[in-house]
Amino acid sequence: MSINKNALRISRPRIVELSRTSSDPGSVGDFAVAQIEPGLAQFLNLSDSDGRRLGEGFAVDWIVPLSAAATAASAASSEHGGWTGFSLSANWSRPIHSGETVLGRSRIASVDPWRSGRTSETVSYESFGKESGELLARGTILYVTTSEKPARMISDESSDDARADAPIDQEPVQEPEQEAAAEVEVSDLFYLERPSLLNKTSAQEGRLSVGDSWYWRFPAGLFRLLINPIAGGQEPLGRGFHPFGYVSLGAALHAASEILGPEFRPASAEIRWLRFVSGRSDFHLHCELQTMTDQSVTLSSSFFEARTKAAQVWLTLSRTQSTDRALI
Repeated sequence: MSINKNALRISRPRIVELSRTSSDPGSVGDFAVAQIEPGLAQFLNLSDSDGRRLGEGFAVDWIVPLSAAATAASAASSEHGGWTGFSLSANWSRPIHSGETVLGRSRIASVDPWRSGRTSETVSYESFGKESGELLARGTILYVTTSEKPARMISDESSDDARADAPIDQEPVQEPEQEAAAEVEVSDLFYLERPSLLNKTSAQEGRLSVGDSWYWRFPAGLFRLLINPIAGGQEPLGRGFHPFGYVSLGAALHAASEILGPEFRPASAEIRWLRFVSGRSDFHLHCELQTMTDQSVTLSSSFFEARTKAAQVWLTLSRTQSTDRALI
């Protein structure tokens, strides 16, 4: 099939390899490889006339390797509807490059009993740049069944990313207080608010210290864009990027980048998902500096939708080059 050269094309992720160790899908040793083309990442990295990126706040260049891994993990499990993410660990080697195709390879490492009659599944993953073969990220994802009933099987064509990413022990999101609506020029055809720092507490002015904290607001507009179709399409724009699960990590990565600057880059992360997010209200992130050395910084972030805590993120960043400049 030929593609119109005048079209703007963003492809959905696809499974390029799937291996089963037995006739029972979702067995230990089963693995899948997912491929994410560069189109969506390039689209989200587009900038407006003031240099503000469309996907600002989602940390696209660091999230894509994990997105490919999660897509592969769903295929390996073959049980999208009844599994949900519980926690994730990530160790990054580098961010994606512009125009880079990403491969995520996920393997079911174990299937074990879980509390309250549920079942857990540990998936190990590695993500690579397809063109270079370089490692981008590796880690593990822990999934659990959402009830004592076996996870129901849903084909990739009919699966719902929102359900695949939804945390366990779901509770209704509290209705938020009405926030003042942003004043938008009537000439604006498209409007996304940037993340904003609302409050900062520091022990030493102009210098970072353990215990310093920051409180951020992340408008839900970008999240809503990712979970909805655009341009008459039938599927969410962010299919395969798993925004329901990774919006919290993206926010933590964005905040860390703003706090520490380009001299520090993400090295590792631990995420614990607590509640399902809906996008009905804006998100907030409370970030605290936990540890600090000359070469690394650890930040702990609590992620909220309205007043409900949805995730906890622990993020370690490493210095990219030697410098005598104090952390500020």
